[in-house]
Amino acid sequence: MDCVFELKKSLIPQHKKIILGYAPRLVDSQSLVFSPIPLQNTRQINYEVGTEEGVMLLLAHQLCPNTFKETSNQIDLGYLSAESNVGEEELAEVEDFVQGGEFSLILTQDFLTHPRSKNILAIFEEIAMHSHALCALEGFAPEVCTPLPEYNGCVVRITNGELLLKGSRQFSIFAKIQDSHDTTITHPDFCIQAPFVLDEQMRGMIAILQLPTPPSLYPYQKVQIK
Repeated sequence: MDCVFELKKSLIPQHKKIILGYAPRLVDSQSLVFSPIPLQNTRQINYEVGTEEGVMLLLAHQLCPNTFKETSNQIDLGYLSAESNVGEEELAEVEDFVQGGEFSLILTQDFLTHPRSKNILAIFEEIAMHSHALCALEGFAPEVCTPLPEYNGCVVRITNGELLLKGSRQFSIFAKIQDSHDTTITHPDFCIQAPFVLDEQMRGMIAILQLPTPPSLYPYQKVQIK
């Protein structure tokens, strides 16, 4: 499932939409995507893996600043911007994209399965109630953001599919693996062998790990690769 409710193709909004997370099938010419994995030919803002809660707060302060004026005194927006890599220029791009009109805000599993998903959903609800976003959820009062985690080393996005590790040339160099070679991928919850496929269309340092039965985890995970 890619978002809060399962979107069938015929139900995907055709007007402007901000997509929070990696969901290529939802992207079209009227999309602004927040994702740590670069997508080709897409208007996109790249953020650091694990900082989804900070991204959500920054977006909320941009879209409905009066609602979150009180929390501005409790959190360090500069810290959130620096850690998430979503700064003033990126937030200005959001403002330019929205231009005060209506838009859809789509939450993907990248945000829904985050360890702080409860607060992410609460912030999402506040945006729905106080902006032009076409979204609605019942939830809890937002909390002050906790320190954002860091994801160093080899990071993969786990998804469903035939057993395969797919990544960019940058990733293959960093992980010291070669195209078509079998790799051993170690994680606290599993240790598997999978072939590595070099995808010249991919960019960045995050690979895609396809598993026939993915675990119910936040999709971005640190792994060891040999």
